[in-house]
Amino acid sequence: MTNGPPRHEMMLAPRGEKTAVKHRNVTGVVLAIIYCFVLYGILIEAPPGEVPNHPPWAYLMIPLGAIAITALFDFVIKYDFFKKRNE
Repeated sequence: MTNGPPRHEMMLAPRGEKTAVKHRNVTGVVLAIIYCFVLYGILIEAPPGEVPNHPPWAYLMIPLGAIAITALFDFVIKYDFFKKRNE
């Protein structure tokens, strides 16, 4: 047993204080979702009557590619086509 507040209370901010929310680039998230659907469609294609025969690492490209796309738009490109900046 620990002598602190319960775990679920530790994650909440004290009253009156705002928590910092990380800005997510909507363009990167949308492109990552489109990438996932397109790559899944490519990977499940096979001639009629046959099972898709791909190496196991090919299916790992779906989440890794989505992570790479969102990271690219969050940290490198940093331009969001969906959110307009008020300047």
